[in-house]
Amino acid sequence: MVATTGRLIDHVHNTKGFTLDDVEMLVLDEADRLLEMGFKEELMAIVKQCRNPKRQTLMVSATLNQDLKELAQLALKEPMAFSVEKQQRKADLSSIKLTQYLVRLQFEGHKAPRKDQRRFSVVKRAKKPADQVKKRRKLDPDDPDFDSEAEYGDEAREYVSSSEEEEDDDDLSDGSDEAKQDEKPEAAEAPAKGAGRPGLTDKDFVVKDAPLDEYLIKREATLIALLKRSFRSRVIIFVNEKVQATRVMALMTMYGFKAAEVHGNLTQEDRLKSVEAFQCGEVDYLIGTDLVARGLDISNVKAVINFSFPTEPKRYLHRIGRTARAGQHGIAITLCNEEERKELKKLSRKLNQTLNTFTI
Repeated sequence: MVATTGRLIDHVHNTKGFTLDDVEMLVLDEADRLLEMGFKEELMAIVKQCRNPKRQTLMVSATLNQDLKELAQLALKEPMAFSVEKQQRKADLSSIKLTQYLVRLQFEGHKAPRKDQRRFSVVKRAKKPADQVKKRRKLDPDDPDFDSEAEYGDEAREYVSSSEEEEDDDDLSDGSDEAKQDEKPEAAEAPAKGAGRPGLTDKDFVVKDAPLDEYLIKREATLIALLKRSFRSRVIIFVNEKVQATRVMALMTMYGFKAAEVHGNLTQEDRLKSVEAFQCGEVDYLIGTDLVARGLDISNVKAVINFSFPTEPKRYLHRIGRTARAGQHGIAITLCNEEERKELKKLSRKLNQTLNTFTI
């Protein structure tokens, strides 16, 4: 029986007559990955349910970290470890017919965007001349004439006092050409809701489109150039985020490439359809997150392209391991900026691998 941890525990507790008492062999495949995903307690619960004293437990893992060692001590009796020797590992690496390239992206005059960068920017609007500004009195909840909704709108908003507005208005009442040029008709401006700055109302701001993300556009342009010139089929493209996969999928469809995507926002049925379409040749490209990097045996992958630089070294190894399998030749290409290039160089030196520069 093959099962996920949560569903197996659900059957143990809720399915009448279902037990694990007679299990003779328990295999925890990708045990390190299960621990990374936070399933340590579930694994321990499953082990406790397997009460056969003659049970054999196998834990298969690509890496041996401290959490895995602790789990082995708790779940196994007199555990034995089998690992590939360093000499054999080096021999295996030298026999792999994999060529690794990096594409160096040059970004002159601008930096990579922050993750919290907003799609829209909110900017302060130039105030009108003093003779056109309608004064507001300072809010006073004790005033018998005070009516927050009828006279002032939403009472959660914060307003500047009339004295502060008079000072600001005096600064702009000198008739400067700059203030007049910046002023725009109210009809053409869309006020930003919830600007959230103390002392300023929603009407003091206008929403404008943020500048184009040249960093991302250059990455996408480089990817399209690579595909058009050098890689026409059997290519897996890795990204870090699900939204990136969807964006790259849309972009490639616009350029006429036959592609499918695999990520966590898709149903299991849709993921299987995408993998099968790539396997049988219906599509030439498979776009995916690290979900595709492990646990799938996809044959005849000619190239792997890291559109996004992997966040961890072991993720890079799992990604490039999708190609050059079973003695076949393969190519791994990583798009990287200057900082990412240095990290990739360090990793290649640790693996004693040659890293070449790919020229488009």
